[in-house]
Amino acid sequence: MRKRQFTALGGWLLLFLLLCAVAVSGMAPQVWGGVVLLLVLPVGTWGMNFLLKEKLEAELKMPSTAEKGKEVQAEVTIQNHARIPAVHLFCTVQAENRLTGENSILELVMSVPAGGSGKSEFTICGTHCGYIHTEISKVTVMDWFGFLPFRIPCKSDGRTSILPNTFSTEVSLQIPYCQQDEEENYAPDRKGNDASEIFQLRDYVPGDPVKQIHWKLSSKLNHILIKEASLPVSRSLLVFWDKNTEEASPDEMDAMAESVSSICQALSQDGVQYTLGWTDGQEICQEEAFTLEELLRLLPQMLKNGQNSVEDGVSLWMDAYGRAEYGKIIYFAKRIPESLEEFSGGEISILLCDGIPADNRWNTMVYHAQTFAEDLQMVVL
Repeated sequence: MRKRQFTALGGWLLLFLLLCAVAVSGMAPQVWGGVVLLLVLPVGTWGMNFLLKEKLEAELKMPSTAEKGKEVQAEVTIQNHARIPAVHLFCTVQAENRLTGENSILELVMSVPAGGSGKSEFTICGTHCGYIHTEISKVTVMDWFGFLPFRIPCKSDGRTSILPNTFSTEVSLQIPYCQQDEEENYAPDRKGNDASEIFQLRDYVPGDPVKQIHWKLSSKLNHILIKEASLPVSRSLLVFWDKNTEEASPDEMDAMAESVSSICQALSQDGVQYTLGWTDGQEICQEEAFTLEELLRLLPQMLKNGQNSVEDGVSLWMDAYGRAEYGKIIYFAKRIPESLEEFSGGEISILLCDGIPADNRWNTMVYHAQTFAEDLQMVVL
């Protein structure tokens, strides 16, 4: 914008000096009127912009999801409800990938007629997966010559989830069984596939398997009830992505997102039921993932925020829920936090992105941001 301002100011000064020279030479005395007009017009048209102060309305449109590596098409529309035009309008757009921390600033230039609208299209390159938050941070209208700025309060924003690409991986999952002489505990808040213990009863919905109908109770109550099976704690699985252990580069954060997504996709395709957990700033999110469709629904939520260095995810989890009562935990991170030793009584398998493996306390696998798809072709957990 400043370059355009200086160019416009230079053109105006050149014209002003030329008119002054002609007027002073006496060749055309009436040119003095033009000199006065040239002085008045910039200030006058700049002052007219006060009438636009609450008359401009902005709208930023962009798709809710986009493919990684492709350009994201977006559009800004400025609606002018005033009776004067916005001849030179500059719109500053800021885009931030909240997962990777990458930022970009764009400047759009348009002219908006009185009572009409102006549009400007732009693209954002989704180099890395993540959650792109785009907002109009500033709208500036110039005088008709284009060098006197006037700020207009005009805001709008848009959000796009750049979904991670997934790669093919073979996951060998080993979850310990409860010994026969041990009493099995069941998760009180998670359903599973152990039909010997009922998790809850609910009304029948079309598509439910007939074998889950509670025939005795259904006949008594005169409507069909479904038995949902319980989940033995020893057979439960948590996939936890801790983004807070250490600051990660955009490439590393992108690699972790694709690795978590691909491992979860492989588990879902194998029919494995698990809980998907992740850090979201200083909060912990956890959702049950029973199908591939549920995983796809959770992915955009998982990408909304990146690293927060105040407290690692293991400490946040324990503050919120206590120890993680799962038979097995698959832990994704950049670094192993000291608090991991107290995290769970179950088995923990660790996948580190460009990290340093610990001693033999845990099954640890290190993969690299540039070669993660090759490093994780075969994963034994």
